[in-house]
This record gives sequence, C-alpha cells and structure tokens, in this order.
Amino acid sequence: MNVVNSSGWLEYFANADNADFFAAAIEALPELIVPSICIYF
Repeated sequence: MNVVNSSGWLEYFANADNADFFAAAIEALPELIVPSICIYF
C-alpha cells in the first residue's frame, strides 16, 4: 500500500529534484491509495 501526500504529487508532476523518489510509489497503481484530501487540495 502506498499513500503519497500532496508534496509528493507536486514533486512528481513538476519533475522536481525528488520526482524519482516519488515516481516508484505513484506509478505502482495497484498499490496506490489517494486520500480524498489530496484530490480536493
């Protein structure tokens, strides 16, 4: 199970310095859980 907070999503989508760190968790879709607070933020 992977839960990524909003800072992780921002790093990933902006291709910032830590994007590679978060990419593994975000791209593992079967294991990814996105809390509703991240969607509405």
